[in-house]
Amino acid sequence: MEKEPGIAFFDFDGTITRSDTFMGFLRYLEGPVRFAWKLTLTIPHILLYLLRVIPHGQLKTRVCTRFLRGKSLRRLEEAARCYSREVLPALVRPPAMQKIRWHQEAGHRVVLVSASADLWLRPFAEEYGLDLIATRLEVRDGLLTGRLQGPNCKGPEKANRIRNRFDLDRYRIVYAYGDSSGDREMLRLAQVKGYRPFHR
Repeated sequence: MEKEPGIAFFDFDGTITRSDTFMGFLRYLEGPVRFAWKLTLTIPHILLYLLRVIPHGQLKTRVCTRFLRGKSLRRLEEAARCYSREVLPALVRPPAMQKIRWHQEAGHRVVLVSASADLWLRPFAEEYGLDLIATRLEVRDGLLTGRLQGPNCKGPEKANRIRNRFDLDRYRIVYAYGDSSGDREMLRLAQVKGYRPFHR
């Protein structure tokens, strides 16, 4: 069977964007005052994470519980579409988008792989014709529980999710782009890799 031309995996926060969209979306959702108040209430867990007492996924669950538990998925999806349209364009690094277009013009499949939630990354991915692998948020009866659905998509989980979804042997060449230690395992999957390639 003839191989497909290529596949490219892009981390999102810090690689395609200049800043973290997880906290950015929560601030957009709550407004600056409520965001600051709720973030203050999570400081004990942030300190535990910084002291390496709890893992990143557990911290994220605590933050999601504080900000998102009990909120309507339908309303959050609408807020996510607005965030993608109104805020994300100003955060995107132009060289990263140029590289995405280069891959698409070369016939490569392009995949966002992010620890941020699929809730607010999906509108961006759909707009630019990208596949998406991201952290999933648990929903019950149309409401967010504040918990994650499955593991946080960071570090080894990025590579696991990629392997579970794609047969990399089908592609002539595999590319990967990231900007942090959480991308290390994903970068190891690629023949061509870029670490902070768009930080100009």
